This record gives sequence, structure tokens and C-alpha cells, in this order.
Amino acid sequence: MNVYKLVIPILRKLIPDSKFRQFLARKFEKKYREYLKNLENPTEFSFCSSSHLEFMLSLIEKCISKGLEGDIIECGVYKGGSCLRIAKKMKSLQSKKILYALDTFEGHPYDDLDNMPANLRKEVYNKKTPKVMKKLYDDVNLEEIKNKFMEENLDNTIFLKGLFEESFKEISDRKFCFAHVDADTYLSVKQCIEFLKPRMVSDGIMLFDDYNMPEYPGCNKAVDDLLGRSSLILLKPHKAYWIKP
Repeated sequence: MNVYKLVIPILRKLIPDSKFRQFLARKFEKKYREYLKNLENPTEFSFCSSSHLEFMLSLIEKCISKGLEGDIIECGVYKGGSCLRIAKKMKSLQSKKILYALDTFEGHPYDDLDNMPANLRKEVYNKKTPKVMKKLYDDVNLEEIKNKFMEENLDNTIFLKGLFEESFKEISDRKFCFAHVDADTYLSVKQCIEFLKPRMVSDGIMLFDDYNMPEYPGCNKAVDDLLGRSSLILLKPHKAYWIKP
């Protein structure tokens, strides 16, 4: 039994029939449909909401339509859901750019508990204990993801498996017009910004998936320190992006 089948009967008992309950029911039904779709198509799974994916694709279209130089990169691929959508969008726009997809594909290598400097961890988390992230989200099969891309005739994507700092060495000569950073932890996000910032073309966009998410304050710390909060365009309820001057 899945979580939706458990929660819905409880809500029916706790919340009387009303417009509010009908609103919640519609929300749960939508999420449940997405959940079932993810079970059927595990390589299309994404933690990003449909609205966020659509917004991200609109930013990518803007970068391509403006004729910006540089390729596109996603740091933190997981099962390839958002990556697949990006590749399809690039294909539909007949873009000749390359999509670089970087991940360990074996779960998180770092977390803020062990890999964030103690002074920063105390500042960011106060007395709270950071979430243990190492090896989280390791239920990935890279070959399945690659096969899905082949089935969709998406030959515009290069997968780089390994630690970011190692994969970055393979593409150190590339420039980028769009970057999707979905790395969760302070150290990983910091590494991404340090690599990407000098390689983003003018008007290029760096989108941070985890910004302002309560469970990932390390992301905020890395972004704020390296880019400055005042330079960001904040999205609701979370996420933010930065445009290269």
C-alpha cells in the first residue's frame, strides 16, 4: 500500500466535506497520477514539479532563441527525468548544443554533516543536525537512462559519471548558456558554482533547484557566499536563478 492510499482515508475522517477538502483531494489526485506515471516510467522520474520543469524549459528556450553561445549542463541527474525533458526541448528547437549530464549515479558522495566546514555548519544549522545524505538516492541504473534516451532518439546528451570535481576536468574547455544545479549539499553546490561561474556566457542562466528549501540550507550558503543573494531572481515557494552579467 502506498502513502496516498494511507493518507486519503485519514484526511476524509479529519476534514469535513468542504471546498477545502475538495481542493486537497484534487491536489492529492494530481500527485497520485504523477506517482503512478513515475512507477511506469522510472527513467522519467523527477523531483521537480511539472510547473517548475515548464519554467526551466522556458528559460532554456530563451537562451537558445537569443542565440547565446555555449552548451547546457545539468549537475545532479538522478533518474534523468528533468534531463530527458531538457534534451527533448533542445531537440524540438533544433538546437545543436550538447547537454552534459553529470552525476555519480550512485547516490550523494557528500553531505553537510561531514563535508561542510564546522564554522559554517554551526552558522547555517545552529543546533540542528544536518540531514545524512551520503549514498541517498542511489537507486539509479545509468544504462536504463541511456537506453531511454536512445529510444527517444536523443543523441544530444553526454552522460558523465563520477564526482563533479572529476567530471569537470573533462569539460573544462566548454562554455555554457544554461546550467541546472540540483546538488542539494553545500560542497557539491559550491563546486558547481566555482566551475560554472567563469564558464557561463553573458546572459547565461544558472538555475538552483534547492534554493530556499528548508531541508537543504547548505545550498543557500554556497549560493549566497559565491554569487550574492541580491544578484538572484527568487522563485516561489523555492528555487532561484542567476544571470551572468
